[in-house]
Amino acid sequence: MKYGKQTLALLTALLMIAGVLAGCAKEETLTLRVGVIASPTALDPAGISTAGEKILIDHLYENLMKNTNDGKGGAKAVAGQARSYEVTENLDGTETYTFTLRDNIYWSDGQKVTAHDFVYAWQRLVDPATGSPHAEVLSMVAGYAEARTRNDLSLLRVSAASDNKLEVTLSYRCPYFISSVCTSPYTMPVRQGTVTADSPTNGAYTITAREEGRLTAQVSNGYYDTRKLGPQELQFVFAPDSDGTMQLYQNGGVDFVWPLPESEMASLAKDNYWKADSYAQVYTVLFNQMSVGVQSEELRRAMLLTVDRPAVAALLGVGAKAAGGLVPSGVRDPADGSDYRTTNGDLLDSNQENYEQNCQQAREALKAAAITDPGSVTLDYRYTKSDINQQVAELLQKTWNKELGLRVKLVPLTEEQLQQSLSNGEYIMAGLSLTAQWDDPTAILSKWTSGNAGNYGFYSNSAYDMLMRVTNASSKAEVRSAYLKDAEGLLLQNAQTIPLYFTTTAFKLRDGLEGVFHDGLGNYYFTGVNRVSK
Repeated sequence: MKYGKQTLALLTALLMIAGVLAGCAKEETLTLRVGVIASPTALDPAGISTAGEKILIDHLYENLMKNTNDGKGGAKAVAGQARSYEVTENLDGTETYTFTLRDNIYWSDGQKVTAHDFVYAWQRLVDPATGSPHAEVLSMVAGYAEARTRNDLSLLRVSAASDNKLEVTLSYRCPYFISSVCTSPYTMPVRQGTVTADSPTNGAYTITAREEGRLTAQVSNGYYDTRKLGPQELQFVFAPDSDGTMQLYQNGGVDFVWPLPESEMASLAKDNYWKADSYAQVYTVLFNQMSVGVQSEELRRAMLLTVDRPAVAALLGVGAKAAGGLVPSGVRDPADGSDYRTTNGDLLDSNQENYEQNCQQAREALKAAAITDPGSVTLDYRYTKSDINQQVAELLQKTWNKELGLRVKLVPLTEEQLQQSLSNGEYIMAGLSLTAQWDDPTAILSKWTSGNAGNYGFYSNSAYDMLMRVTNASSKAEVRSAYLKDAEGLLLQNAQTIPLYFTTTAFKLRDGLEGVFHDGLGNYYFTGVNRVSK
C-alpha cells in the first residue's frame, strides 16, 4: 500500500497529537495519599466518632448538597445529589423544602439512589435506638422532638413524594439548613438493610481495597461529576497519632497531614505570615446546676473571674488561644457570614493587665456568696484523662486555691466514664470539649436550652430559652445575630460555664499540589486537589 506525502504528513501529525494526549492523560492522573489518625472503627454516617472518620465519610458519600472550594480555601455549598430545591413558606410559620434528586446518581453496587434513602437515613439518625450523638443536627426538622420522645419516627416531617422528590418541613427558619445540615457527614443517605462494614456508598469515591493501615478509594463508576475531580485515587493511610502521620509525611508516605503536631505548628508559627486554621471547638468548665456545691452564682462568677485563660492556652502552645466567649472562632455570624467571634468581639476579659483587678472582684463575689470559710469547700473536677487535660486541671486547682482559698479534687476519667457522669448528673464540675456540629452559633448555644439532650449542666433559665426561641423565629439575619449575642452574654453573666480556650489547627500538603479546602468545622476536602500549574 502506498501513501501520498500529504497522507503521510497527516498520519504523522495524528500520531504526534495522540502521543501528546496520552502524555497529558498520564500527567493528569493523580493519587493523593492522606494521613489519618486512627483506623476507622465504623463508616456509618450516624456513628462517626473521630475526625478521620468524618474525612472518609465526606469522600465516600454525597449529601443533597456538597461543599466546593470558595476560591479562598473555604467551603461553599452547591448542588450535590439534589440538582435543585424549592422553598415554600407555610401558613403555620414552617417552611417546606422540596428537593429534586438527579436522575444519574447511583450506589456503589449500581442501584439508584432515591429519596427514600434520605428518609431512612434521617429517621435512623433521629431514632433514639440508633444512639447517635449527632441526632441534634436535625433538630430544626418539624416533629424532631416528638419523634424522639414518643419513639415514633413517622412524626419526623421528612418524606419521599416519589423516588426523586424529597420533602422536608422545618419547624422554624433555619438559615444554615442548606449550607450546613444538607452537607453534613451525619445526614448522608443510607440505604435500608445495608448498614454494615461493606455498605454501598454514593459519593465521588468508592472503596476498592482495604489492608492493614490503609484504605484505597477510586473515582466511582458513573459518578455524575467526574470531570471536576482532581485525584483519580485517594489512599487513606492510618497512624496512631499526629506525630505518626507527620512522620509518614516526612518519610514521603503521605501527601497530606492533619492535624499537625504541636511541635510542627510551633515551628511554622515562627513565620510571621503563617496563620493556623480555625477549628470550631471550645474547651470549657461546665457546672452542674443540680449540685448544691455550685448553685451559688456568686461562687461561679468568682471562679470564672480568677481563671487565667492566656496561661491555660499557653499550656497547649500555638494549638490553642484564650477563649473570648463560649462560641469558638470558626463559626459564621448569621448576619454576614464573617467569623462570629471576630464580629462580636470578646465577652471575657483575658487582658493580663486586668487580672489582679478581676481577682479582687472575684474575692468580693465570694464574700457575697456568704462563704466564710472557703477552705471548708471541696469541689470535684472531672475531666478526660490526658497529659494536657491533667496540666489544665492542675493549673485550675492551683489558681482557685491561691486566689479564693477553694479546694478542688481532681478526678481524671476515661471518655466513657466522663460521659456517664455527665449524662447521670453525677458531678460538680467537668471539663469538656464542645465542637460545633453545624456552622452556626446555635450549634454551641442550644446545649443550654431547657430540655436539650446536650444540656449536661441542667441549666434552666426562662429568659435564655426565650432568646433562643426568638432567634429561631427571626427572619432577619441581623436580628438573629443580635439575639444570639444576647443569649451568649446571659449565659456567661450567669457564670454557668467557664470557657478556657479555642482550638486551632493546621495541615500540610505536599509541594507541587494545591486545592485542599476546609469548612472551619474540622472537615477537609480533597476533591479539587491538582498539581500546581507550571
